[in-house]
Amino acid sequence: MKKQTINFSWPAQLFDFAKDTVQENFSRGRLKVFYKGETADHRFFSDSFCEELVKSLPYTPVVSYYDADKDDFVGHAKEQQIFGIVDPCVEPVFETQDDGKTWCICEVALYTERPDTVGKLAKRIVGQPHSLELDPSSVKYVINYDEKKHFKNIEFTAGQFVGVSVLGKDQKPAFTGSAFF
Repeated sequence: MKKQTINFSWPAQLFDFAKDTVQENFSRGRLKVFYKGETADHRFFSDSFCEELVKSLPYTPVVSYYDADKDDFVGHAKEQQIFGIVDPCVEPVFETQDDGKTWCICEVALYTERPDTVGKLAKRIVGQPHSLELDPSSVKYVINYDEKKHFKNIEFTAGQFVGVSVLGKDQKPAFTGSAFF
């Protein structure tokens, strides 16, 4: 039996995808997700925890519930809609701001160009406060006490994102200053 040869060389032609195929049905934005250190309500995010947590951020959905009566978003609601995702193609970065806090900042793609209610509401997200949604089964923490055995903080040691939640104007984020921009 004669051995058959296979040709692995195929002609290929590259073209400019940017000119020919871009049809963005979303808007790009940025999100100040969390900062390293301790929050006002005594949650502590160590450098090592932050480095691990950020690995679960790509593809995380941007979620919330929109209350038509209040004409505002309600974060952490039992029923939520997805208004976008954390961009998996742009790596989150840590940036130290003027206030000295080192923030995790990521890119988001909001579904603003959908021709339905999701698109209309997604257009209202920029400027809204934000809160983390971590998978409860993934969260681990320790409670730290000072030398007098008084509560000091809750130090998170493990966790993974399941959402970044758009809050309403009357809701306070744990990480003061956290918002879509």
